[in-house]
Amino acid sequence: MISILPPDWWQFSEYSWYKMVATLSLQDPENFEMCLDRINWMPIGGGITNYNYKLNIGRDKYFVQLVDPNKIERLPGGRFVPVSKVIAENNKLAFWVPECLLDSNDIRLFSWIDAVNSKHDNFNSEIFVEKLCHFFSVLHKDISTLPFLDITRHLETYYHLAVKYNPKRKSNFQESYKQALKFCRSFNASNTCHNDISPGNLLIGDEIYLVDWEYACIGDPLFDLAGVSINFQLNEKQESYLLETYSGQLDTYFHIEKFHEMKLLYNQITEFWESRNE
Repeated sequence: MISILPPDWWQFSEYSWYKMVATLSLQDPENFEMCLDRINWMPIGGGITNYNYKLNIGRDKYFVQLVDPNKIERLPGGRFVPVSKVIAENNKLAFWVPECLLDSNDIRLFSWIDAVNSKHDNFNSEIFVEKLCHFFSVLHKDISTLPFLDITRHLETYYHLAVKYNPKRKSNFQESYKQALKFCRSFNASNTCHNDISPGNLLIGDEIYLVDWEYACIGDPLFDLAGVSINFQLNEKQESYLLETYSGQLDTYFHIEKFHEMKLLYNQITEFWESRNE
């Protein structure tokens, strides 16, 4: 590992700095010098548990994601499990995933892709929906070495977070929690799922790409689809075409009643999560 101290503007751990510099230096030993110059770092927002940057190193560009250790409790299970590199190196999925160079507990480094966030209107395009469902036909048939999603514990985690940030609404949350528990009985953790497919995670470039795999695990494919419908606020026509195309590409029976149960469950977890901002 290269022995170079991080610059005084680096607000994250020394470990994350050393890991990143060592990874980049495997490609070019002089890369760390450009890392030192803050002008090469462009903040591009972030999620609830991370900060994102575009890093310019000469002609090369990278996506850097740094984890906020103070917010890890908000993840399912209250801990972060690095899975991005595992996903990116899965030959079945690599076509839709940016190359991952580094994936540790507090930093991830990806090759940059020129892409933009997807949006609600994209689901009016048959070509887009067919591409997305082709991706699902690969993802949801894969059985990887990812951890299994304990949906009851997952729901419980977000219920307790909602109560923590809004103690006055505890009685309302309790009632919603009891109702959502009923839908957990239909959940079947069986295949690889992303579990957080949203406009900021589903990107459109020369192809479609899926990023931010921190919630990925062995889960229920219909729960994954429920997230798409809710996060993109699909209307009835858009949702119907998505489900019809998905069912056709996987050539399997689609349990529509269960899908609606998964939507109610996903929506309740989302409401618990969003209540932290009230």
